[in-house]
Amino acid sequence: MKRISETTRYLSAHAALDHGFANNVIERSKRLCKAHEPNYGVDMGILLIEAKKSNEKFIKRNFLISIIAFSFAIIAFKDFGRWHWSFWDAAPLLALSCLISGIITFYYKINSEKYVAGKFGDSRPYSFEGDYDSNEDNNNVVVYSGLNPFVGSGNNIGGWVLAIDLKKINEPEKYVEFDGKEVEEAIIKSISAIDIHKIFAYRTIFAEGKSIRGCSEILANPIVRPAKHVGDAVVNAFLNRKGSIRTYCQVRIHEWMDQLIVSILFRSFRIGDKLVIEANYFVLHGLSKKYEYIDKIIGRKRFTELSSEFFACLFLGAFNVVISPLKTIMKILGAFGEYKEKSELEKEVKENPLYDYGIKSTMREEESSGVKSYFQMIDRIGIVKIVEKEILSTIVNFLEERGVDTSELKERQTSILNNGIIISGGNVNANGIVAGNNASSTIVEGARNLVGAGANSK
Repeated sequence: MKRISETTRYLSAHAALDHGFANNVIERSKRLCKAHEPNYGVDMGILLIEAKKSNEKFIKRNFLISIIAFSFAIIAFKDFGRWHWSFWDAAPLLALSCLISGIITFYYKINSEKYVAGKFGDSRPYSFEGDYDSNEDNNNVVVYSGLNPFVGSGNNIGGWVLAIDLKKINEPEKYVEFDGKEVEEAIIKSISAIDIHKIFAYRTIFAEGKSIRGCSEILANPIVRPAKHVGDAVVNAFLNRKGSIRTYCQVRIHEWMDQLIVSILFRSFRIGDKLVIEANYFVLHGLSKKYEYIDKIIGRKRFTELSSEFFACLFLGAFNVVISPLKTIMKILGAFGEYKEKSELEKEVKENPLYDYGIKSTMREEESSGVKSYFQMIDRIGIVKIVEKEILSTIVNFLEERGVDTSELKERQTSILNNGIIISGGNVNANGIVAGNNASSTIVEGARNLVGAGANSK
């Protein structure tokens, strides 16, 4: 038994009720020659289990309705292919087949809703069987397509770049040579110690989909999917790369039962006597409101609601009498189509050395919406400020321990930290907070308490 996040609960319940969405989940999970999607905050193992169960139920329902449709067609068909009845002769058989189809449709609908209510009601612990890979939050390879390398992280909400002159040394006797990797490790160690409910900090390789053909560590074979996790030795081998495959330190904070995910991606490297540090901020908000219907179907329905749903299923059943046999036939033929599609794809990949294995978006990003409440927005700002202050303070301390002059860096630190919510005349503008010279420390300490309280309440 395990307790699942809100995003996993909503998406899994939706997959159990909506075959189209379930089929989309399955198709995304087995795409050939395309990278795995980093769906942060979603237990893909559980979601895939529910999608497959939903798909199996849908196939069984269509198969039963197809049997009903074919049976009545055989009864009506006489004398080796000659039809001996008018429309009115066939009407009773047609009506009966539609009625049975409607009852089957209604049964599967109510059964699915009952299953969802028992399995996913009120974020109750989820019981599962079998083995599956659910460790999505620690995958350290992202293969992207297009201009945005940080696919899966959500919306870009800003960032900064610092260039620090290491020739300015206050205490020469303290100075020791160092590289960007040491700075990154100091920052990761410091951030990992922050008392936040759910935080991940590790290095991730971001690789352009057209540039991995010759990289056996990421792409073992041209006609397979790129790796989604590699060892530390491979990650370290890509440090300080300047091409289309680069390594970033990824810090990700999950709040609001994974309905709010803030990511900070940074890297540090040296160019001669200059230390360059780059940071990018991203936010992934909760799922869109369309998933809230899951909570509405949980609970006992009134007789009037069941009656209206039953009559709706009768009309849908008449539609399914025609559609279900076609879908059953298409499902059988689809197996041959998949084989042909696979052969054509393998041929394309082998002939095109610049084939793009990358992805442009993830399911989690596509199904997300904007900020859902004022407090969620405040928590997002607080999280960014906490991590931002920790990063900048760690950089300052790291350089001062080595005798490097940090006076200019401290000025930049104040400027960066003061960029948040602006308070003016008692009104709050959701861009930033600047309230005098000591604003940054007050904001961050207040935000720390806010996020800490939020973590303990969830």
